[in-house]
Amino acid sequence: MRKISKEASLVQRLTQEGGVVEICVESTTLQDWRAVISGLRASGYLMKYSLDGEQAVLDLSEDTFGKSFDSVHSLEVYVGSQVWVTDFVEVSLIDFQCSPRLISNHAEIQHMSQFMRTIAASVHKVVVCAPESVHPGKGIPYAWVDEDGVFTVR
Repeated sequence: MRKISKEASLVQRLTQEGGVVEICVESTTLQDWRAVISGLRASGYLMKYSLDGEQAVLDLSEDTFGKSFDSVHSLEVYVGSQVWVTDFVEVSLIDFQCSPRLISNHAEIQHMSQFMRTIAASVHKVVVCAPESVHPGKGIPYAWVDEDGVFTVR
């Protein structure tokens, strides 16, 4: 029987389990969000921000967070062939969602892990990749990046 790598196993789990995949950081502040956006820009990630469905310039403030009937904020970050999206639900949780179908091979796992490392380096906190959940820190993660930038697959 051929042993498969942890990354190949991760690709299999993502495609078999379906559902949305989430990358998140808990216990964050507005300053953390700003650091992440700055870190992603500095690393050359293409980002598209929209306000009420119209492309706009991102001016991150407390008013950006929380869904309301008044306005909808959304940020797309392009990572390899993946599109990671946040709707700025709450300041205390940095969260990006992506379809697992877009993470279908070793190269895409590498893109995802670099994205996670960039976030971790920006906030100096653990970044987790897990199935989307109301309580992301409570579930079993697929993978994580620690404060030192080490990517680990469960």
